[in-house]
Amino acid sequence: MTLLCQVRSDMVTGWASTDLWDYVVVPDGTTAWVSDLYVETGSNDAVAGTC
Repeated sequence: MTLLCQVRSDMVTGWASTDLWDYVVVPDGTTAWVSDLYVETGSNDAVAGTC
């Protein structure tokens, strides 16, 4: 999965909470929005440019 950019939007809660969303490319080339809660970026803050 490749992280393209990030935005702040709706809050997602689970084992933690975040309003950061990641726009990613998955191995088959499909793009998707995924809550940063489920993506290991090494940080709780944005690590990519804003979409």
